[in-house]
Amino acid sequence: MMSKLRSVLRFTIRDVLWLTLVVAALLGWWVDRDRLVQQYAERERERKAEARAIGEAYMRQHGGRLDGPALPLDTPDIIVIGRDDP
Repeated sequence: MMSKLRSVLRFTIRDVLWLTLVVAALLGWWVDRDRLVQQYAERERERKAEARAIGEAYMRQHGGRLDGPALPLDTPDIIVIGRDDP
């Protein structure tokens, strides 16, 4: 019984190196993925804050009415919210 267990638990250096490589690749992928998720969430918070600020400025400018003129998109004061990356 013990000899069977020993033969099953016997690993070569190659086995350990492959396991190390797989674990390192998975860990690197997980860390990168977590970083990307955090960056995406931060950008979404920033975009929502910008949109809220634009909406509040519009409401202040037009006395809280929604029936005022449409937001002009050609003025440099307006921030167009969209993808930054091509």
